[in-house]
Amino acid sequence: METSGSRCYGKPGQILAEINTETLASQIGYAFGGAEVQRIRRDSSEIRVLVQNARPARNTVDDLLQTRLRSDTGAWVPLTTVAEVNGGYVAGMKHRLNGQTVNTVAAAIDRSVVSPVEVAQAVTEQMVPLLAQKYPSVQVSFGGELEEMGEIQGGLLRALLLATVLIYVLMAVPLKSYSQPFIILAIIPFGFVGAAIGHLIMGLPLSLFSFFGMLALTGVVVNDSLVLITRYNQNRTSGMDVIAALHEAGIGRFRAIFLTTATTVIGLLPLLTETSEQAQYLIPAAASLAFGEIFGTALMLILVPVLIAIGDDIHTAVFPGDVAATAQNSEV
Repeated sequence: METSGSRCYGKPGQILAEINTETLASQIGYAFGGAEVQRIRRDSSEIRVLVQNARPARNTVDDLLQTRLRSDTGAWVPLTTVAEVNGGYVAGMKHRLNGQTVNTVAAAIDRSVVSPVEVAQAVTEQMVPLLAQKYPSVQVSFGGELEEMGEIQGGLLRALLLATVLIYVLMAVPLKSYSQPFIILAIIPFGFVGAAIGHLIMGLPLSLFSFFGMLALTGVVVNDSLVLITRYNQNRTSGMDVIAALHEAGIGRFRAIFLTTATTVIGLLPLLTETSEQAQYLIPAAASLAFGEIFGTALMLILVPVLIAIGDDIHTAVFPGDVAATAQNSEV
């Protein structure tokens, strides 16, 4: 029986024939936990009447040790003569999940000092091995935001694939090309690299909102590439060769591309410089968008023309007849 953080164990064998383990447990339980002796009906409610030792006589371990028990013959004997009392701590309640006992450890993390991901990494690398060595049956699992991240990451991957397919379809129709959308989509991974570099520069760990920002970045970073390729296609239609068309498109659309990137980043600066606790959740998403846009745009101005030129060289080598027909049409 457990009372006040202590456990009472009956001695092996029966010291007094008049007091057995059941009698001992019931009398201790009644004295310190209360015994229901009556129920009184009052209007529509029911009142339980409990009888127990007075509060000053049931507050300490000494009160327990000085308890006297009544035997079946009516004799009063001290508790210490019929039982051994051993002290120990017990949980106030036990939580179970799927039939297993669960202990929950919760903490409020100051995101300006450390991120939940860093805390989880430290626990996994430092504490979990020690617990597994000392208590092999203990299993550690993460909950809260870390659990949500594990569940959402799979959904984010599917959402990214779906967004990529939709972007490809939406660009393939107006561009009337199967290859140029791939060139535009090729800049997306570099935007992710820029987002990761931005987190490193700002000292931010990657979080769930960082991935949300990267997902939004897939739709933003392709805009500049689309502007450049659209101008290139117009130049090719007017009869320019590949190099001249790329050169003119880069110069002619540089201002629009620069302003698009600059306005996006400037619009995110207030959030990036915010120091309030509420903004700490959104700063990783803003960092992904801002730095991904900067890095992706800078590489786009180099990568997209290079990929277009390489694609044209491959097309010339595979279909030389198409190139000759295009040249004749241009002369006409």
